[in-house]
Amino acid sequence: MMKSCFLAALTAAAFCCSPLMAAEGTPFQIDQSQQRLSNEAMASLQEQLKVIESVGLPPQVLAAMKRTVVVVDPDLRDGQLGAFAVRRGVGAVRVRPMVFEADRPVLLHEFLHAYHVNVLGRDRPEIRQAYTQVMASNVFPPLFRSAHFLENEKEFFAVTAVIYLFGDIRQPPFRCAALARLDAAYLAFLGAQFGPGVCGMGRAQVPGSADAGDPGAGALSE
Repeated sequence: MMKSCFLAALTAAAFCCSPLMAAEGTPFQIDQSQQRLSNEAMASLQEQLKVIESVGLPPQVLAAMKRTVVVVDPDLRDGQLGAFAVRRGVGAVRVRPMVFEADRPVLLHEFLHAYHVNVLGRDRPEIRQAYTQVMASNVFPPLFRSAHFLENEKEFFAVTAVIYLFGDIRQPPFRCAALARLDAAYLAFLGAQFGPGVCGMGRAQVPGSADAGDPGAGALSE
């Protein structure tokens, strides 16, 4: 009896102190094998994860995101708060051990990168076509040409999807109103993936919903 109690206590202690643990209140996995977070940093990280759960993602999209591990990485480049990276064939969202600013959806941005690679595929035609159209046009002011969201297709998707899901952010193109400048087919694509969003871009259908046969008209961050 004493032996079984001792083993149970030992197992519980090992779990709570494991470098790989579930964030409180969510099934996201956090790998602290490189550095353990302070209480303040862990609370901040959990708030970032709660943002992802609060933006109304369809269950299958949220489940897909939760299969990607968050790795605490003190060796991220200076100025880099987070990054989705594939190393040795395994993708993970890597984050700096820090307290994040409360109104910056850093992890939502990085998990959208993970979703892009793991679910949509890197060479997704809807994203490529929308990005190509924007780069070949003047729908955004010239000063946006050097903005993060126009660096490449993956940043274009992540930043515009963050605005679509979260609302206004602190980097170009800043506001929901900017999404109205994008191609209607791309907005419909965002709606088909993520539901109506928060920007009032119109009703798009979620795959698997009762009326998903009608694609509808279409539902930033680091």
